[in-house]
Amino acid sequence: IPKMWDIREDKMGLDELEMYRQRYGRDASFVADIRDRFVRGEEALKQQLPTTKVEYNLDIRTPEVITPDVYAAKVQRLSRPSNEKRSTILREFIRGHQDLVGVNNEQIDGLDVVADYTNPNGNLAFATLQQRIGGVEVFRGEVSAGFTRDGEIIRIINNLAPGMDYNTVSRDFGDAPTAVRMAAD
Repeated sequence: IPKMWDIREDKMGLDELEMYRQRYGRDASFVADIRDRFVRGEEALKQQLPTTKVEYNLDIRTPEVITPDVYAAKVQRLSRPSNEKRSTILREFIRGHQDLVGVNNEQIDGLDVVADYTNPNGNLAFATLQQRIGGVEVFRGEVSAGFTRDGEIIRIINNLAPGMDYNTVSRDFGDAPTAVRMAAD
């Protein structure tokens, strides 16, 4: 299967990313501040749940996998048992760990529920929230969680776009034929 091109993984694309950041007043120190918040958020989570593991993705180095250490003598869940909707439990986890995920309260409130279901035998459940800006889905902008039968979070997969100011994001997407032509080039 051919791999799709992604500017975040292209070393030649680093200059373009820097240009885009500067256009919106975001320099290297802005990015460093967000990364520092990730570290503080991870440390705060580990104060609550010492055996929690946080894995950063390779392309933009954001916290992607948040999970208990499944090899620990006693596995600590990421949340307590709950009868709340799983999407609500996930949203509240994110609210309590904003530095780790990189979104604010308003953005958390705006996440759309795209999945909240239990598997047929009832022992696992899942919830997914989608990030949108001005009604447009953010590329890869999802956070998903797996849950136990008792409503405890067992793993989170985070791909929300962190550090965004939704008011400064361009809403000019151009037209589809131009986008196709540029992608082909």
